[in-house]
Amino acid sequence: LEALSYRTLRDQAVETGRRLLGMGLQPGDRVAIIAESDGDFARIFFGCQYAGLIAAPLPLPVAFGGKDAYLATLRGMIKSSLSSAVVIPGIIEGWTDEIVSGLGLVFAGSPADLMARPVPDIALPAVKPDALSYLQFSSGSTRFPMGVCVSHRSGMANVSAIARDGLQVRETGDRCVSWLPLYHDMGLVGFFLTPLTCQLTVDLLPTREVARRPHVWLDLISRNRGTIAY
Repeated sequence: LEALSYRTLRDQAVETGRRLLGMGLQPGDRVAIIAESDGDFARIFFGCQYAGLIAAPLPLPVAFGGKDAYLATLRGMIKSSLSSAVVIPGIIEGWTDEIVSGLGLVFAGSPADLMARPVPDIALPAVKPDALSYLQFSSGSTRFPMGVCVSHRSGMANVSAIARDGLQVRETGDRCVSWLPLYHDMGLVGFFLTPLTCQLTVDLLPTREVARRPHVWLDLISRNRGTIAY
């Protein structure tokens, strides 16, 4: 369990962005992030934004038919996204060699491996609105997952419309509660980027925990007085 203020998240994301650039990545490079619903994903995703890197959130093995099928799909996504680095959460850290073998990546390791690196004194680049922010992959339910390029400008236009015109969120009183995976557009955009844009509190539950015990989602809504949940 971790609680992050936006101020703390910003400071940690800036440090993470500098770590990423310090290992030899250049603005415009792609960073694959296997998306666990935790503070590490937030630090690394927004670290990419500060560093001018393009984040590519990728799935955990929840919706795939066994380990081999998952690894084949994941390796294909890393290749198709042209990623130069991949961050692998602790829950599947033991599969790292099988995931990255032969891909020639600048970095392949866990969030802990990344955070253990020193923070170099590197100036962060000026990021333009029409530069790419992240790659959003389709679910892969009917064909191999396809990546969509999302710019900073279009991403912010999307979440602004969701929050202001769709949900009409309130400056005070609204709180989000989500179990949706952060590699999925509804999880990433609806419950990660939109709350950030509005400075709303969001409580994130791992998808697998709700799959095992669906009532934990309702319990958390009740306990923390959540007002927005999909």
